[in-house]
Amino acid sequence: MNLTRIDYTSLGDSFDYGVMTKTTRIDDFNTGVMYVINAADGNCSIQSIPTTDTFGRPVGQGGSIRIATAAELFYISDEYFYKGVFPFRDVDCNVYTDFRQDLGNTTFDWLISSDGWTATEEGNAGMTNIPIGLSVVTTEIGKI
Repeated sequence: MNLTRIDYTSLGDSFDYGVMTKTTRIDDFNTGVMYVINAADGNCSIQSIPTTDTFGRPVGQGGSIRIATAAELFYISDEYFYKGVFPFRDVDCNVYTDFRQDLGNTTFDWLISSDGWTATEEGNAGMTNIPIGLSVVTTEIGKI
């Protein structure tokens, strides 16, 4: 499918300083197009996915981009640590945390289903240790 979606709250433009705007960003790696939708007024801006996109990796020198592989996307530093088991959407999850100063004082929490939780997918019964979620909190917009 090659799509990513990020829902976030951003500060308004300089004329509306302090106004929080709910925004949805959809990156379509099939076409190389990024859609940014303002939830308040429904406006949608369209542009090329930047080659510095968090979920993408540049291809060659022509400005093309592809979606990151799981190995590239879940890169964590050697400083990550196990935080414990926490519930998320009614699933007990092992949470691993990494604090990255090189990405603008950003904290990543990876949520992986804990032992005792299984999922069934067509052809794969009883899968365990399933990625459930990723929480990213940063103090500096634009660094990740």
